[in-house]
Amino acid sequence: MKIKLLLGFVGFLLLPFYYGGNIQQQYGLAKKFLDQGAYIEAESQFERLALSHLKKNPQNEQCQIALYQAAMIEAVFLMQYEKAIPKLNQYIQIAKNSDYLWKANLQLGDCYYALERFPSAISHYKKILNQRDDPHLLYQIGMSHFFQREFNEALVKFKEIQKKFPKTPWAQRASFQQSQVELVQKRKK
Repeated sequence: MKIKLLLGFVGFLLLPFYYGGNIQQQYGLAKKFLDQGAYIEAESQFERLALSHLKKNPQNEQCQIALYQAAMIEAVFLMQYEKAIPKLNQYIQIAKNSDYLWKANLQLGDCYYALERFPSAISHYKKILNQRDDPHLLYQIGMSHFFQREFNEALVKFKEIQKKFPKTPWAQRASFQQSQVELVQKRKK
């Protein structure tokens, strides 16, 4: 662990020398940090790469991926959801046909959900649900309704999961949540 920290720190000190390098070198350094588990350094390098080069050429695929990587590191490893949201939105706007577009959209909804911005989460999940029928999206929509105390809407989503995806772990989770909602509704009466 100490070696990883030392390597990350030494690499961080060398950033000014790499900053002037080409895109491949900068991306390689960021990837190296990521592979070593030096998430703060990786995020910083991916972000620096993306921001410095996307202004000049927003269609550069490697710079788009660097933006995506910075956002995903912030959201998944660093739990910096507020910081990840604008990067995910920018990535979604510029990377129209990327392999990572679905994951970026899903992560954006998950950031809203983690920040308890349930109306935004529901809206975003529904938007991407039109692209792909996915039990994770339905579950997150149901849970968002649940946390807003919109129990009937939550029940609809949990039942939909069990009907559309009956032999999945999502159906089991939805069944459990359905019983929780029904229990809450009985107590309210």
